[in-house]
Amino acid sequence: MANKIKVVAFGVTLLASTQAFSFTGIEYQTGSSTYSAAPVGVFVGDNSGTTPFGPNAVGAAFSGSSQLTFNSPLINLDATCELWLLGQAAIDANGRGYIDVTDGYIGAGSSACSDIRLEGFDWQAYESGTLNLGIPGTMVDPDNDIIGGDFRIVQVRYTPLNLIICSGVVPATFANGDGSRTDNSWFNFNTSMSSPVPFASCDINGRVFSEPNYDMNVL
Repeated sequence: MANKIKVVAFGVTLLASTQAFSFTGIEYQTGSSTYSAAPVGVFVGDNSGTTPFGPNAVGAAFSGSSQLTFNSPLINLDATCELWLLGQAAIDANGRGYIDVTDGYIGAGSSACSDIRLEGFDWQAYESGTLNLGIPGTMVDPDNDIIGGDFRIVQVRYTPLNLIICSGVVPATFANGDGSRTDNSWFNFNTSMSSPVPFASCDINGRVFSEPNYDMNVL
């Protein structure tokens, strides 16, 4: 069974940090409460993405609730939907973190959810506010620290008009748990995105959690 991790929806911001510390590794579960350590420089996750290290064979799925609000002279949407994302993560030998979201889809929810499609994959995590691939930083306290980064380039299509309504960078934050890294990890996002539609606004927000015994922690 594929590793399941949680990702908060559309994008990720991992620790906008100027500290000299580095991440030390990733631990993950494969269906039991026991954690395994991912080898340095090897992605834990889906094997379809383009990465600095090449693919490996362990799938990773993220799920949770997200809201999309889109307003324009053409159409207005306010949809709360189940969000699924597939991805992979790794820490390199220099302690830099990498996250690729390789696929995703919108599930059940508001009536408009069936008209929304995610595109632009792979979404790759960059250092916040930069074009530097990967995330620098550290988990000084893995039970409580929050890290973040920017996912590029996220696109949302409204299928009845075959129109991309949102496109751009999505910041997100991640934590290994609330009080203990054995708790479900979570991703959180709440941001305004660019829109190619004239005079339009696009806002997304949500949080997703890893499923029991399919957790992943950054150390």
